[in-house]
Order: sequence, then C-alpha cells, then structure tokens
Amino acid sequence: MNNLVYVLDTNTIISAIFWTDSIPALALKKAQNGQIITSQPIVDEWREVLHRPKFDKLKSLEHRLADLNNIIAICHIIPVTVSITACRDPKDDMFLAVAKEANATLIVSGDKDLLDLNPFEGIPIITARAFVERGDG
Repeated sequence: MNNLVYVLDTNTIISAIFWTDSIPALALKKAQNGQIITSQPIVDEWREVLHRPKFDKLKSLEHRLADLNNIIAICHIIPVTVSITACRDPKDDMFLAVAKEANATLIVSGDKDLLDLNPFEGIPIITARAFVERGDG
C-alpha cells in the first residue's frame, strides 16, 4: 500500500474542476497515486466556492457539483481533532489541521498564505507545479 498522503487546498481543487488539462488537474491526478485526505469543513468550502455565480459562465452548477462529487469520492474524509492557528488567513488553518491529523506527506496549494509557511511542522507545502514535477507519487 502506498503511504503517500496528500492534502489539496481549495484553489487546487477548483482549478482542476474548471481546467481539466491544467497543472492543478495534473496534481489531482498524481495525488490519486497516494491518498487524498480532507475534512468535512474543507469539503464544505469546496461546495461553497463552486456555488459562486462568477463560475456560471464557465460550467453549469450541476456539472460543477457533479465533478466535485467525483473528486470527493476519491478522497478520504477524516475527523480533525487538532486545532491549528498558524496561518495569516485563519480560514487556511483547516488545511494545516487535516495535514497534521493525517500525518500528510505534503500539502498542495496555490495560496501564498499557506506557501509562506512551508514547511509546516515538517510537512512540505508546495505548489501544484512543484508537486507535478516531483519524482514521487
């Protein structure tokens, strides 16, 4: 069993949904070689972002949510018992918390607030491009 554990942030997932040949989409595909770990609050954020009207011109809400459900189906949703307050943007702490809870291999993010913390308690935080270019996974 592959013991690589990945946490993908919201902008990575959203970009993968809208641009299926993008670097974030390639990162999502690569992450499937390990385990993609998330939490219910993160899934809730993914859903909330996809409901934003600004995305209506790119893809219908029905298709966006169907794509998200396909992604959720390949993720492991875990309960998070640790509380982290380390990020400039408190909304991003949930990615750090799930990564710590799952003893993640790394976090894939395009968020400067998260990337600036790299590494967080020994967990690398890297861009989708850097993840795709890595030799592992």
